[in-house]
Formats: sequence, C-alpha cells, structure tokens
Amino acid sequence: MDLHKLKIGLIFEKNNVFAWQTELVQKLQAENHEMYYFEVVSPKPSKSLLFSAYQFLDKKVFGFKCQPDALAKSNFEIIIKKNHPFPSLKRGESENKEKVDILLNLTNFPISEKSFFEKSKYGIWEIAFPENPVPSLAFAGFEEAYRDKDYLGIGIVAKTEKQNYLLNYAQCFNQILSPCLNQNMIFWQSVELFLEAIRKFSKSQNLSLDQFPIYQFLEQNTTFDNFKMLKMSILQVIKISKKIINTIRFVQDYWVLMINKEGKNKNFENWIYLMPPTDRFWADPFLIENEGKNYIFFEECFLGQKGHLSVMELYENGTHSEPEIILKKDYHLSYPFVFEYQNEWYMIPETAENQTVELYKAAEFPQKWVFVKNLLENIKACDATLLYHENKYWLFMTVIEAQHGDLWDKLSIFYADDLMGEWTSHPENPVVKDIKTARCAGKIFQKNGKWYRTAQNSSKRYGYGLAIREIITLNEQQYEEKTVENILPDCEKIEAVHTYNFTEKWTVIDGVYRKKK
Repeated sequence: MDLHKLKIGLIFEKNNVFAWQTELVQKLQAENHEMYYFEVVSPKPSKSLLFSAYQFLDKKVFGFKCQPDALAKSNFEIIIKKNHPFPSLKRGESENKEKVDILLNLTNFPISEKSFFEKSKYGIWEIAFPENPVPSLAFAGFEEAYRDKDYLGIGIVAKTEKQNYLLNYAQCFNQILSPCLNQNMIFWQSVELFLEAIRKFSKSQNLSLDQFPIYQFLEQNTTFDNFKMLKMSILQVIKISKKIINTIRFVQDYWVLMINKEGKNKNFENWIYLMPPTDRFWADPFLIENEGKNYIFFEECFLGQKGHLSVMELYENGTHSEPEIILKKDYHLSYPFVFEYQNEWYMIPETAENQTVELYKAAEFPQKWVFVKNLLENIKACDATLLYHENKYWLFMTVIEAQHGDLWDKLSIFYADDLMGEWTSHPENPVVKDIKTARCAGKIFQKNGKWYRTAQNSSKRYGYGLAIREIITLNEQQYEEKTVENILPDCEKIEAVHTYNFTEKWTVIDGVYRKKK
C-alpha cells in the first residue's frame, strides 16, 4: 500500500538532541514526509543529589550494554540539514500560518501551549507511560526498575486541547537491575512506536483521532528525592548481590528437555528430564510422529558456540536415541519448525543471524535435509511458525524493524497463497506488542474448532513462561487473539519454560534447570 506524504513538525531542544531522535528524523525523511521543526528551550529536570549520583553509577556499571546508545549526543544542525533540509516554523510568529498534520514533541517535557495545538491537525504527539507517569523523560524507566514490574509500558499519545488519545502502546522488557538500560530501550522503542503510528495516518486519509482509545493522564506522584533514592540504592545492591550469588552457585541458563505422556500433568517435578551433557544445552523442541515413531527435533548448542539442529527418536518408555546433527551452518540455528506439505516433510529453522527465513526439505527423514529457498530475505526474524488457514499460508514471527530492537516483544504476520510464493506483510504489523505474549513458542494447534498459538512470556527473564493464545480473528486486514492459559515454572528445579509442543502420545517442553556447580 502506498503512503501519502504528511507534513510533520518536530519540537527539539536545540542543545539536547540525541541519537534516537536522529534515527527517527532520518526514517521520516526516507519516507519522504514534508518536515518542519521548532526550537524550544526546556527547563532542566530537577534532580536530587542521590538521583544524580545513582544515575552516574548506573551508567558506569551497565552503560557498556547500551550499544548503540540512544542518548548519545547528536548535532542539531546536521539533523535539519543533512540530505533533506527542512525549514523552521518559528515559535510565536503570528504571520506564519503554516499548519502541519502531526507535531512530534521530542523534548524531555510535556507541551500544552495553545499556539502549538493551533499548528497541528492531529495534535501534539508525545511519549507517555500509562502505568508510571513521570514529570520528565529524564526519569523514565526508574520507577519500573525500583518496583520490579513484570514489564515496562510505553505509549504514544496525541494531545489536543479537548482530549488525549492513545495511538500506540507496547509492553517491553523491564531491566530491573538498571534504569539506564530501561531508558536506552525506551527511546529506541519509541522510534518504532512513533513510526508505526505515523504510518497508520499515512496509509489512510480518512483516519481520525477519535478512532483511537481516549487516554487519561494519571497524576504524576512519582518523586525521586534523596530518601527514595537511598531506598532504591539499597534494594538494587541487594538484587545485584543475589544475582551474583546465584551465578556462583548455579550454572545459568542450562536448558534441558522435559517430556510427559499426553501433557496432563503440569507439575514439572514429575516430568521425565532429558539431560544434555554438561558442555551443551538442548532447547526449542518440536515433536513429530511419523510411521509410528516419535522424533524430537531441537536446538543443540555447545557452550560458547553457535547453535545447530539435531534430532533424536523418543521411545515408548521415555528414553531416547543418541542425538544426530541434521543441520549446521556458520550462523546460529534454532527453533526447527518441522511440518508436512504435499506429503513431504519440510522445515523452517530460525536463521535470524543470517537475516533470512529459510526453507528446507527432508531428503531422508529425519536425518538429511536440503535447502529449498529463502522464503524471506533481508529480515531479522525469530521463531517462524507456519499455519495453513482458509486457503492461505500464514507465517507468525517476531521481527526487528530497527537495528536496536529485540526479538521478544513484537509479533508480525506474513501471508501467501502458496508456500513457495510471494509473502505479504500484514497491514497491522506488528500485530502484538507485548513482552508476555509476542514471540512464538511452538506450533499453532486446533482444538474444538478453535486455533491456539503458543507464545513466550519473557517478562521476568527471557523465556520465563508460556501463554496459550486463542486466535479470534485472522484475515488479510485484521488480527486478534487473547490469552486463555498460562504455563509457568512451578518447581524449584525449573526457573523458566520456553517452548511447548505435543503429539497424541507425548508433550515436550524445554526449561532452564537450576543445576549447582
């Protein structure tokens, strides 16, 4: 679908321009929108002494992980002049009657001046935090770390003189150990949230703000005085100390496979554990029944190396054959989605590191696989999961649109008339923006006439739990789903469960086994 050009105004603090704002501007320029800018001078955020000290230490300890750094300083003049220069709409000039479609507030503070509202057709758009409102973006991400919230909610709100509207919203991973990592993620995520919302208006000239939910700003009762920062500092030291102790006591992220007859017993203490040798882990299991035999396809990864794909036969008594490597590349492989198509066995492994979605065919099932084609190219996508529904093929997967995103919190869908044909991106992509329910975690299955998608819950950590999501609407224009069941680690041995698949006889789940050193 072609996009029509919008007039977009940008409100900057001239001496406070950062890398995330530069990337947003460059992407808007690439989409050929007509650009204008305002220069403003905002007050400096009032920070307590301990807040400033904590922020400094946090950046020193965790700042190396902010790569690239969303808050790296950028040059204001370069932003407005490079490639596509765009003019200034002078603040307060009554003779300037220019009106933009959208006015983006890229400063640290909310803007509510009447003169700005008068210049924008669709209001002033700002970053907002529905669960933890803050007086300034300088404090974003701190309250969530302090409260150990399961997620961090980020919204894009359109403000008008009469009403406010929530244009976009995502629930992202909360870095409970580091507010500076939260802030880095917030600003890179906001680039994509702004772009997604702008594209909705660019695609449809009939879209209006009243088609979006009304947004009510909560009272900003968050303060970061010296007393609160002292409490937060003590709690953060305790959390970091616990993590260090657990690292010393346990082998972290030791992924194992667990099997159970028919999957009726959700107490993982009583499942059969398939334990890999200590120099590797096993994850992303897929169960396939063929000619009376059951096979587990899975990712096998030697510590410190890239993952490859292996298979083993699962016997009736719960034992298994020795694993055999079926596919190994010079890039990471995982999530071997094996399926039947035209009476032949095919596989779509995860090949995000190669920026492809690849299709393989079994030359000799289950050991030998040959490359068929790239279904998609120049795309960083994880855990592609195929569904044939209403005469179309649908690929569900998490996709990184920006180089700074992650693969946990946004689900996208592509569809095609034939598996070997051309794939089209769903117009509502990403269809899910939620760290608890976005990433696929196994095959999509049907029960009592309804389709269900298994999703990862990575709110507390990567691969913490699973959500079973009923697919309510799936067509070329719309998508809707809802959670009907959650599967969480429920025993001392297992601290995360990650992928769920089954046949008529067996159910398999992978999990992080707490193994002492």
